[in-house]
Amino acid sequence: MSLQKVSHRLIGGVADKADFKANIREFDPARGKFASTMCRRKCKYCFPLGCQKRFGKCTKVSYGSGLYEISCDLSVRGGCEQSTSWLYKKLTPNSIVQFPSSGDISLETVPTACDFIENVVKCNGTILLHSKMDSDVAKAMVKRLKLDGSHKSRLLFQITCTTLDNNLMEAIEVDAPSFFERISAMGILLRAGFTVNVSCTPCLSPDFEDLYHTIERYYNGTFSIGVTNMHPNALFSSIHGKGSHKEEIASGSRCGIWLRNYKSMFTSEWAKGAIDFYKRHDNVICERNIWKLAGVDEYELSRERTRDIVRDKIGGSNVCT
Repeated sequence: MSLQKVSHRLIGGVADKADFKANIREFDPARGKFASTMCRRKCKYCFPLGCQKRFGKCTKVSYGSGLYEISCDLSVRGGCEQSTSWLYKKLTPNSIVQFPSSGDISLETVPTACDFIENVVKCNGTILLHSKMDSDVAKAMVKRLKLDGSHKSRLLFQITCTTLDNNLMEAIEVDAPSFFERISAMGILLRAGFTVNVSCTPCLSPDFEDLYHTIERYYNGTFSIGVTNMHPNALFSSIHGKGSHKEEIASGSRCGIWLRNYKSMFTSEWAKGAIDFYKRHDNVICERNIWKLAGVDEYELSRERTRDIVRDKIGGSNVCT
């Protein structure tokens, strides 16, 4: 794989990172066809979840059939659903597939997900796997995947860890694995020889430096820092109804306190501090929204710098996100 052509795209949002996206769908007996399901996680900052609720695209987390398939899109910016056979023909050694594009992998979908991953990497594509994974799913994937060294390097795990405060994480990332479950999953994947990256996106608390140092032995890739692309008040209202963020703030809950203090926590000065941290650590990446919040016009330069760092760090034998 040409790192010169690939790695520079691995520092922004999904549209910067991937050429294609793929997702898992379940067979709906009532309609007699495969259909998308709602994410089992109920993260209160989740834009896709807000869209699903607003437009009624998905109404169930499972149809109960236990039958799954993979659907693919022409572009990460949206497109017609395509079959996996279509995707396999489109893949090149520089192709990156974001998977799953919404939702997350569960124990039930591990076999379908692993079969798809194996097919993509054996067609010389690269899988960028975003997940809030727990240890059970990690163990199941390690047991199921049959990849040699060269193919294993094309599966890039990116595990979301957004704060050291597990209580805050549980209040905002509802029904998602705990902080301790996620780092346990990272350790399992790391010991199995996979590339493990961390996504601190969006940061739920400003102390990303403490998080970086606390979990650094659980990953061997990069640590990316980002914030929500929209103010979480707007995201919260899109998921739970107009004005619902005001009710949450008035309730005095952990999530309400976070919503109330968000703007004062994540300031332009904080973002500049994140960029300074990025410049001091070779494996740190600042997402595009950090540069925008800081008002610093160096993002394109950072793309070039990160490309060089990734290539030098891994000696041209792997790719880090």
